[in-house]
Amino acid sequence: MLRTNAFGQWVQRRRKLLDYTQQELATLVSCAERTIRKIESGDLRPSLSTVRRLAKALQIATNDHAAVVAFAHNHSDGMPPTLAQYDDEPMSTSPPRPTATVPIPPTPLLGREIDIDSVRTLIVQDDSTVVTLTGAPGVGKTRLALALAAELADQFADGVVVVPCATVAHPDQVLATIAQYFGIQESQPDTLEAALLLALKPKHVLLVPDNFEHLLDATPQLAKLLMYAPQLKLLITSRVRLHLTNEQLYIVPPLAIPDPQKDTSWLHWTGYSAIALFINRATALDQQFVWTESNALTVVTICQHLDGLPLAIELAAARSTLLPLPLLLDQLDQRLALLTTGVRDGVLHQQTLQTTLEWSYALLSPDTQQLFRCLGAFVGGFTFEGVAAVYESEGITTNKDSILSVIMNHIGVLLDHSLVQRIHTANDIPRFTLLETIRVYARDQLTQHGEISMVQQRHANYYLFLAEKLAPDLTGPTQVTCLTRLDNEHDNLRAALRWSCAEDGSKELGMRLALALCLFWDLRGYLQEGDIWFTKLAYIQDAPHLLRARTMAYASYFAREVGANDRAVPLAQAGIQLGHEINDALSLTCSYRILGFIAAMHFDEVHTRIYMGESMHHGQTIPYSYELARTLTIQAAFDQAQGKYAQAIGHFETTLAIYRNSGDPDGIATTLMMLGHAHFVQGHYHQAHTFYEESLIRTRDLQSRKLTAALWLRLGTLAHTQSNYTEAMSYYKRCHQLALDIGKPIEVATALVKMGQVLHYYGQTVQAANAFVDSVVIYEKLNYMWGIMYSVIGMTGVLVAWQQFIPAVRLCGSIDTLINVYKLMIEPPDRMIYEQSVSTLQAKLADDTFEDAWCDGQQRAFQDVVGEAVKLLTTLVEKQPPDPVLKPAIELTPREVEVLHLVAQGLTNTQVAEELVISPLTVSAHLRAIYRKLQVTSRGAAIRVALEQQLA
Repeated sequence: MLRTNAFGQWVQRRRKLLDYTQQELATLVSCAERTIRKIESGDLRPSLSTVRRLAKALQIATNDHAAVVAFAHNHSDGMPPTLAQYDDEPMSTSPPRPTATVPIPPTPLLGREIDIDSVRTLIVQDDSTVVTLTGAPGVGKTRLALALAAELADQFADGVVVVPCATVAHPDQVLATIAQYFGIQESQPDTLEAALLLALKPKHVLLVPDNFEHLLDATPQLAKLLMYAPQLKLLITSRVRLHLTNEQLYIVPPLAIPDPQKDTSWLHWTGYSAIALFINRATALDQQFVWTESNALTVVTICQHLDGLPLAIELAAARSTLLPLPLLLDQLDQRLALLTTGVRDGVLHQQTLQTTLEWSYALLSPDTQQLFRCLGAFVGGFTFEGVAAVYESEGITTNKDSILSVIMNHIGVLLDHSLVQRIHTANDIPRFTLLETIRVYARDQLTQHGEISMVQQRHANYYLFLAEKLAPDLTGPTQVTCLTRLDNEHDNLRAALRWSCAEDGSKELGMRLALALCLFWDLRGYLQEGDIWFTKLAYIQDAPHLLRARTMAYASYFAREVGANDRAVPLAQAGIQLGHEINDALSLTCSYRILGFIAAMHFDEVHTRIYMGESMHHGQTIPYSYELARTLTIQAAFDQAQGKYAQAIGHFETTLAIYRNSGDPDGIATTLMMLGHAHFVQGHYHQAHTFYEESLIRTRDLQSRKLTAALWLRLGTLAHTQSNYTEAMSYYKRCHQLALDIGKPIEVATALVKMGQVLHYYGQTVQAANAFVDSVVIYEKLNYMWGIMYSVIGMTGVLVAWQQFIPAVRLCGSIDTLINVYKLMIEPPDRMIYEQSVSTLQAKLADDTFEDAWCDGQQRAFQDVVGEAVKLLTTLVEKQPPDPVLKPAIELTPREVEVLHLVAQGLTNTQVAEELVISPLTVSAHLRAIYRKLQVTSRGAAIRVALEQQLA
């Protein structure tokens, strides 16, 4: 025990006056809490340096520090008189106030209102002490932080202090940098920290360290500031999460970009922040720049390519003063080299895309850098399994779990560094992605390190493995799951195909991959894509015969699907030749079916039956043949067109059994639709509707665009036949647009025919004529005689309406020849239109005149008669007055239609109620709704409108 404890008692008294705990005073003095405790109890005589730090921490004036040293070391029982003044109250001189103000950015902040509101809410919460703004390089974290700092300045009694950290070279310099903004100048680290803690302790201040990602080792120092300054809050910008206690992370998103397919008005697009920023910067740099309809889509596409990153958009806007927008867009694949001129008032690593990405890349360890480079090969996202297939690093064992563990750690780092993003998917497979701008940088790094060829090959090998693993399940009960998995990887699969077709790629790998994907492309409606890839691969000679035969077969299939029969026929013939050479049942089944389908399109019954017979013969040798089921479906459709309904339904039921046995959801849904159509053409509308509805329910789960288009067409035809024209037109329009999207010309043309029929019914004869002519043009390219026949039936109705009776009779006579020669059954409602045209023409013309024109049409070549009719209609369209404007369709609910139908039959409200098993009051309520929709006020007027517009 020391002889006297006067000094320790004075320290304790002074500490309590300043409202410090022993731990807080220890922190300010840079010693342990027990050291303070022993000094105050007299058990320890402090060293000279400790006494000096105590004097500073206890807010003793500098010129009195010598008295404190003497007091501590002379063991005096009495306190020096000069220190008595400190016993009454703490020094009135408060710690220095911040000396900095919030920087004012030179340009307005656009499109960050939601972000500002969200972050402000986080900061002002009582229990919130740290908010970190993170996000991809160039996303605008600093700019958002400055806006928040300016907005929050009045909410902190001692203001907001923005501390730029980009130029701080070492974590040890962080506290010194912060201290400067509070007017603190200390040469020794321990006294500097004590002074800063002393300054911040009473402050209600928001501290904004900006660009902190390279100073993570200084994170404990920030934590210490928070511990001893209870009113301090931190708003940090960093590309890397700090992992502070109570840290709240806010990921700054890219700027909003419109989707032109959903928001089609170019005038609306300026309301999206990415577009507004481009226009703002382009206009500031070039007063001649004007936002117009002609350049709007190009600007949107540029912003999409740049991921909505503000830095990239500003740099692109600067380049637009030099390059026309279309040329700028074309060169964005080289964006890192292109976008190098722009802002010069920011820190160096934020002036170009290249420098900002180099800054982030340099913060990674060499192993993480290597994995990051590998990610440049992935397009549209990746999984752990995919990365494991392309990543190789020294020191990693071949154990799969070990490799995945290493990869997970690296991906976790990249997530923390905002270089990778997690994608939320419906399945349980973790999935990640890079912004395209970041991916381009990673790919460039692959090239610079000489790794790109090796990584691309591994990437392609993995996606071949994945596609071939999933392909067999595309015809089974897990079809939907497999399709979704391939949907997620579609961009990677495309990248693998591009590599395979490149000069240094593997053509054989490309052929195998295309064959593994052919059913995926077909079910998802990627028909044009399938045609493009198979066309590139079909004529490769240096490949095994089996691959060549099957590639030829499926190349012919996709060519036929997109309407290129001139390419489909020779491809199928080549597939048959190779298939016979190697005795491959699969290629023979598919190739013969394609030739049979095309023969059927040409009304070539003989060759249709020969080719279909061959296809079924070879298909029956395959244990489970998706191709055999397809052949049976086409054969059934051909039988149905000739009125052989029982035979057709038998084929459909056999097909359905094949699909049910394998659990193939798409096959089941397709066959249910075809069975529905078989009942429809026989007039069994209720049964048809039942089959269609079940097929539609299954199709929704499948997300099959191709099947959906076909179903909409058939549902429209069913509604059309039952005189529900508004509903029919809605289905036809949707089918037409979807068929255009997926490149299915037969459905495009058929939907045009059906829309033309409804337009003709509504008196829109000019639009109807155009639809029929357009459909003929498509059908003639396909040489699809069935389709042309249905187009011509519609044309007869228009010619009758325009009193072109003789040409109309010729067409009817020519159609009659087709029906009789090929034993065709015309489907409703086409049959009704045809019969109505013939009946009207017979009534309008003398018997001999009608007979002469009829025989003329029968005797002449069908194509010649059609060609003349098309020319005539095209000429007449130009001379016709515009179609009358249609009133908007009246939409009644099914129950309202039932009520109106019974009222039109003369039933009273009570009788209607009894018929429908509802109350008379409910009937009255329905009638009021009907009056409002029909814009009438009486029962009689409602009945009249209903009869005129066929609503009841």
